[in-house]
Amino acid sequence: MSDFWEEPKDTAASDRYSLTIDADWLDGESILTATWSTQTGSGLTTSNDLIVGDVVSALFDAGVVGNWCVEAEITTATRTKTFCGTMVVRNCC
Repeated sequence: MSDFWEEPKDTAASDRYSLTIDADWLDGESILTATWSTQTGSGLTTSNDLIVGDVVSALFDAGVVGNWCVEAEITTATRTKTFCGTMVVRNCC
C-alpha cells in the first residue's frame, strides 16, 4: 500500500482527490474505467468520477476520523489493476 495523498481530508468537506496512473503501466493505452472503493467503517463516500488522460479522480464526502484504505480499480482495453492507498480523515477547523 502506498500513500496517495499528503493532505488529510476534513470530515465535513467534499473534496476531489486524484491519482496519476504511471505511463509505464498504461503502456500507451487509455484508461477506460476507474472504480473507487473505500474501507468499510470509513464513512467515506465517492461520486462524480472523472478520467482525464492518465489522471483519475473522485469527489470524496464525509468520513470518520482515522486512516482508511482507498482503492482505485483501473481498467484499460487489455488489463485491470487495483491501486491501493491511505486517506487520512481528520476534524479540521
